[in-house]
Amino acid sequence: MGFSFSPKSVQTPTSPATPSSKKTPSKLQMDEDDVDIVNPKNFAEAYPKGNPLASPSNNTEFRRNQDRINRMLTKLASEGENLAPSWAAPLITKSVPVIMAIMYYVMLAYPYAVKAYDFCLKLNETLPMDLLVAVWGIVLCFFGGTFPLSIAAYEAFKISGWDQTRCALGDLKSEYNTYRRASVVDDKKDDDNNGVADVDEIGDPKALVKRKMNLAFRVCDPQKFEVAVGGIYQGFIGVIATLKFKYARTVALGVSIGSALRKPVSIWATPVLAKVVATEHHKWIPYGINYACKLVAVSIAWYVQSIISSVQCAIRGGMLFSRGILRFLNKKGVIKLDEDETYLDEILGWTFAFFGASFQIFRGFSLPFPLNILLIPFRILEAWLQWIVTSK
Repeated sequence: MGFSFSPKSVQTPTSPATPSSKKTPSKLQMDEDDVDIVNPKNFAEAYPKGNPLASPSNNTEFRRNQDRINRMLTKLASEGENLAPSWAAPLITKSVPVIMAIMYYVMLAYPYAVKAYDFCLKLNETLPMDLLVAVWGIVLCFFGGTFPLSIAAYEAFKISGWDQTRCALGDLKSEYNTYRRASVVDDKKDDDNNGVADVDEIGDPKALVKRKMNLAFRVCDPQKFEVAVGGIYQGFIGVIATLKFKYARTVALGVSIGSALRKPVSIWATPVLAKVVATEHHKWIPYGINYACKLVAVSIAWYVQSIISSVQCAIRGGMLFSRGILRFLNKKGVIKLDEDETYLDEILGWTFAFFGASFQIFRGFSLPFPLNILLIPFRILEAWLQWIVTSK
């Protein structure tokens, strides 16, 4: 049996490697030339026709890695069917194409995600600060009530953990790129000189994982990794603590509403549910009513908080936008205004605040098309942060 997720870009067969006349060590050990190639400058010189780590949909290394992962998952699924309980075997069989699809798109998206991240950093460093403040003001003005927790998390993160986390992410990216360069070199090794790369001859998935893990441990710096992970964790904990403190009143409101609803709802709903639910399941009725009341209470509390956040963010965002854009135009010489003497920033700011709050409230904090599709990841983030803040 076999499973494959084979987009057209993955189906192209790879040509076997040309036997090398150079003798290489029999053990998994990088020689001096390989270590030099791991250096980014030498790596670029070793592959003058194009970096095999870039443009994944069009390069051979990407296709080879995808085929190797496909074979590994197929064998793991086959072994898992024999070792797993009978009820789990069909799940393992059906999960392989799904896992392959996920891994394919993750590998495909990674280079573009890195480029987008670098572009945002470059944009943040090159654009005038007044213009960035104005753009951030517009975001607050029209979406502050839709993403209150995400915006609060961003602002807390920007103040408390951004510098440290940015350095940590840079270190992790550097270490990962080091490993990928070393992995490309390792994939071309042919210690037995039979014309087939050693990694393609490994039939046991565990042995292949062990080989790549050993390679990662050998080429990566453990101190950098430890500092980077610690920095990201500290930034995350700081953001969560800030959110829990800031929205403690919302959680308290939800608990209060839930406690007030529980008794009247129990008096009304218990007899009705007792007639519908089987006798042996009656013990679950009080717990079901309790959780239903909590769910309704938390929804009401967060809706009230969204209204408060929308008005607050609209006012703040309108002022940030008006003052930022006027300051930017002033510096460019487009207008000549004294910030301390003019009321134009207040008039413009309050106007945008009115339209921003009205836009959010009358739409019920829903997003217009196509933002409702493009911002799905942020809605998922918002729901996850609500769960983190609400949970004990």
